[in-house]
Amino acid sequence: MLFLTENIFCEPWILAAQKFDFDSGKNLNSAEQDLSSIMPQLIMEKISEGLSRNTTPQEMLDRSLNNLLVERQSLFLQLSKEIKTRDAIFLLSGSKKRIQKKISAQEKKIDEIKNQIDENLEKTHLLY
Repeated sequence: MLFLTENIFCEPWILAAQKFDFDSGKNLNSAEQDLSSIMPQLIMEKISEGLSRNTTPQEMLDRSLNNLLVERQSLFLQLSKEIKTRDAIFLLSGSKKRIQKKISAQEKKIDEIKNQIDENLEKTHLLY
């Protein structure tokens, strides 16, 4: 019971490791030096294998907002590409009807991306 109450009221802690130091008088070769830094890393990996981590609500919110931001940046890049494509159609030679048809197809793509951006912004505002 003491262990249980101690875990409930304890402060958050961080588990860290540092390179092994040897106080012997001899010089270490490169393999021994590498081993002295790799061993703590391997120990830390083994300790953390069976652990599960609880995420805070704030961290979950931050992750969601970051995902929405990355998605929005991707949509803006797509929008820029589609606008450049639409603008390049003006320089094509050919019949006006065919050019107008291509432009209207690009406009539809641009409108779809704008709608996706608006939906993304609405989701972001709902999270705040």
